[in-house]
Amino acid sequence: MLLEVIIFQVKATCENFNFQRVFNIVEQFLFPVSKVIDINDPSARFKVITEKKNTNNDEYQAKIKLGNDYLYVKERILYREDLERELMQSRFHHCSREFSSKIFKKLMSRFNFPKLMGIVNVTPDSFYPESRVSKLDELNRIYLNKPDIIDAGGESTRPGSETIKPQDEQSRLMFFFDNLPDNDIEISIDTRNPSTAELFSAKIHYINDISGFSSSMMRDVAKSGKKKCIVMHMRGTPGTMNYLTNYDDLIAEINMFFFERVGSMLDYGIEADKIIIDPGIGFSKTAEGNMKIIANAGSFSIGPDVLFGTSRKSFIGKLTGSNVQERLPETIATSLHLAMNSVDILRVHDVKENRNSLLMLEQLLL
Repeated sequence: MLLEVIIFQVKATCENFNFQRVFNIVEQFLFPVSKVIDINDPSARFKVITEKKNTNNDEYQAKIKLGNDYLYVKERILYREDLERELMQSRFHHCSREFSSKIFKKLMSRFNFPKLMGIVNVTPDSFYPESRVSKLDELNRIYLNKPDIIDAGGESTRPGSETIKPQDEQSRLMFFFDNLPDNDIEISIDTRNPSTAELFSAKIHYINDISGFSSSMMRDVAKSGKKKCIVMHMRGTPGTMNYLTNYDDLIAEINMFFFERVGSMLDYGIEADKIIIDPGIGFSKTAEGNMKIIANAGSFSIGPDVLFGTSRKSFIGKLTGSNVQERLPETIATSLHLAMNSVDILRVHDVKENRNSLLMLEQLLL
C-alpha cells in the first residue's frame, strides 16, 4: 500500500510539473521533414516553429500547444540560402552558414557510413549482461572489434535505476582507464557527474552526458578540455523518466530542447564542431515514441552531428517479443535505416555485426 502511494505521488508530481519549461522557449526553431528529392533543384520541406505570429495573412500558420505555450508552425520549402537566413533568426545564428551547408549535405545523401561507438559498462547491473565488463579478457574483446569510439560508463542508467555516488562510479571506471591500450580508438566517458569527467579528462575525447549538459560545471570541464560533447534529451532522471513520456509534439519538443541547449553551449564558448546531439532513445519515451523518433531520424539533422543509441533496447522487445539476448537483428535493422538518414554515430553493443551489415548496404547502394 505504501509503495502504491509513493508511485501515485511521483506520477502526480510529474503530471503537474511543466517539464517543457525546464528550458526557455526559443523564439524560433526549425527542422527538416523531407529529404531533397531533386539534386538539380536542391530544396527540402522544413517545419518552422516560432513564438511570433506572422502578420502576413497570405502565409498560413497553424497554432500548436507545447506544454503551456502556444506556438505557431508552418511548413516551408527552403533552399540552402533560405535555410541560412532562417537559422540566423534562431539560437544557431552563430553558425548559420556552416549548419545550413551541413544540413543540406545530409538531406541530399542516400547513405552515410556512421562511426560505431562500442559500449563498455563497468557496472554490475546494466540491462544487457554481455555489455558488463569486469575482466581484462572481456575488455580486450571490445578492442579486437575495433570500434571507432569506446563509450565507458560506471553507472547504469536503465529505467528505474538508482543514482550511485560519484566516488563509486569513479572506482569502477578505474579498471577501464588503467587498462587502456595504446591505439587510435577514441574514448568517451558516459557520465552525468562533472567530477568524474574531470578526473579522467586527460584520457577521454568525448563526454556523453545523459543529463544534456545541464550542469555549468560539466560545460566547464568540456570547454577547458576541448572535449566533444554528446548532448542527450531526457526528462527527469533514470528513476523517474518512465513517468514523463507524454508529449504534445514529440519531434518538435526534442528539437526545441536541442535549439535551446546547443545554443546555450555555443554562447558558453563551446565550439560547434564539438557538439553532438542524441534524441535519447529509451529515455522518457514510450516504445511508440522511440519508433517515431527512429522513423523520423532525418528531422534531427539540424546542424550538429547526430548520435543514436538503439542497441538491444526494450522498445524492440515490446514490438517483436524478443528478449535482450535476441535483439541483434532488430538493432541492425535500425542501424541500416539510421545510416540511410545520415546519422553520424551509432552507439552499439555488437560492433562487428553492425559494421558488416553497414558494409553490405554500402556496397548495394553504390
